[in-house]
Amino acid sequence: MSLTKFFFLILLLSINFCSSYSQTTNTELDSLKQEINKAPNDSLKLKALMTVALYHYGKGDYREALNATKTARQFAMAKGGFGRGIRLTYNMGMLYTNLSIYDSAQYYLEKSREMSLQEKNFEMLFQSYNALGSLANYQTNYSLALTWFFKGLEVIEQPGNEKLKQYLSQAYGNIGKNLIAEKQYDKGIEYLKKVLLLTGDPDQPRYNIQVHIEIFSAYMESDRKEKAKLHLDTAIVLSGQLDNIQMATIVANSEGYYYRQTGDYLKAIPAMKRAASLCDSSGNEYLKSDVLNNLAGVYLNLNDLTEAKRYSSLAIDIAHRISRLDVLAEAYDILHQASAKTNDFANAYKYALLHKQYSDSTSNETTQKNILNLEARYQAEKKEK
Repeated sequence: MSLTKFFFLILLLSINFCSSYSQTTNTELDSLKQEINKAPNDSLKLKALMTVALYHYGKGDYREALNATKTARQFAMAKGGFGRGIRLTYNMGMLYTNLSIYDSAQYYLEKSREMSLQEKNFEMLFQSYNALGSLANYQTNYSLALTWFFKGLEVIEQPGNEKLKQYLSQAYGNIGKNLIAEKQYDKGIEYLKKVLLLTGDPDQPRYNIQVHIEIFSAYMESDRKEKAKLHLDTAIVLSGQLDNIQMATIVANSEGYYYRQTGDYLKAIPAMKRAASLCDSSGNEYLKSDVLNNLAGVYLNLNDLTEAKRYSSLAIDIAHRISRLDVLAEAYDILHQASAKTNDFANAYKYALLHKQYSDSTSNETTQKNILNLEARYQAEKKEK
């Protein structure tokens, strides 16, 4: 079982309005909502809408952030605010990505890239490449993701774009993650450690947690558990200092993963259940389906077959809803093993067939996505010439 896939959704590393994020309180949020209705001019109304979206994003509540961003984008475009429209179009693509709504994410991110090229807005062009790479990453097309991320790094390194150096955390972080996904562990860790040396970005505390977890994952996958634990412990401490549900979820799931991999199942269970509860709070069904499969696997290891079946069935319910074929394949394999252990060979056979069906479907889907993504990239590059 790989841990790295669990983090790609969260490790998109930036939504554009986060660079101006300030700690809005609940009282101030209520005031902003009133200001939206009573704003004396368009500029103040748009600013209030964006700040509400920013508040929800900072808390990890992507659904509410999307609702506010939709309203802000419609208002900006209606008032001829093309510049703000690019940013809000990008933000919608990123939020749809976080909510696992891929078609909408692809549409808005491609639109953002086109608008950025039209306006020669190199900051948003970088962000659009970065987001398209994150979307390809999330769909497990790591080679295409690396192509997009390196194109983003090229934009930063172009003469005259010195102000874009502030985005090096994103560029290095995403390149590092995808190199790790391609099993180039040491090269990926090298890029990730570059992020930890950077300062000055208001989102650096969140980046650092994400980076420590990614390095932890890479060391675990390459069987260097002692080094991995150092980075996990650092992420736990940093997460305790940051009020962010998504980061807390990632850290809890990582902790559970570590204890499962080291055979300490009784410590793995509470960490994973905490992660599942946090997923409920944030609406992150993608990560929750993985967490539930992890719990099912732990209970299978403990020979608690009732709980193993229960959690794998819960994972299957979510996976069908969000089309997670990889989760379905793993969950049916757990059900197959649990049924075989209780001599329920009829169901064991049925689940084995379903495991094979979804495993094959996952492989075919990946091939199809590679072809479609390459075609999309070809069309995009033709437009840029």
